[in-house]
Amino acid sequence: MIFRHALPRIVLLLAGLGALLFVAACAPPELPATPATAETPAAPAATSPSEPTSTPIHPTLPPPSIPEKKVTPVLKLPLIDATWQLESYPVNGVSQQALPDHPAILILQDGKFSGNTGCNGLSGTYTIQGDAIHFELGPMTMRACLEDVADQEAAYLAGLQQAATYRIEGGKLMFFDDQGDLLLTFSQHTPISFTDGSWRLIPFNNVRGGMESNLAAERTTIQFTVD
Repeated sequence: MIFRHALPRIVLLLAGLGALLFVAACAPPELPATPATAETPAAPAATSPSEPTSTPIHPTLPPPSIPEKKVTPVLKLPLIDATWQLESYPVNGVSQQALPDHPAILILQDGKFSGNTGCNGLSGTYTIQGDAIHFELGPMTMRACLEDVADQEAAYLAGLQQAATYRIEGGKLMFFDDQGDLLLTFSQHTPISFTDGSWRLIPFNNVRGGMESNLAAERTTIQFTVD
């Protein structure tokens, strides 16, 4: 009895399985991939839009010429290895000419400077970076000066201490403060010969470790000739 009731289900199952096998047998076979040939070239690879494309140069035209830039040399006197003489300095905003009878001298060499204020000798160090300059005052003599010479000395020393930049122009050496105001103007000093004129004694070594000057020294002179 059990086999009689299950027989119709078995028949239906076998019929469905046969239909599936028939459909699979009738399906078309999968074709293999066709390789690229001369008649069917492969597609070119895509290029990145960010890659620059070179523009061909016309074969009959010469390449563009760049005009040569002409540079006019700027002639400047050397800042170092030269002797500079104070020419002028401002007093209350008015330019004051340096005293010709009491020349103030400045010599710059290898990071050190020396000179004379027209009354006292001075020395120190300096640094330069581009057009920036900075002075550090060092030892100097302490001779008492006449009033006008003392004013020149005060302006000279203050100018060195306040100097922030320098410029050489038209044979002049000029120092400016950090606001761009002119402090001191020098011209290149023409060296004199050992035999030129009469030499007056100024500060001298007092053999006690210091420099000394007095009225007797100011009246002490010497003169040299070629022979």
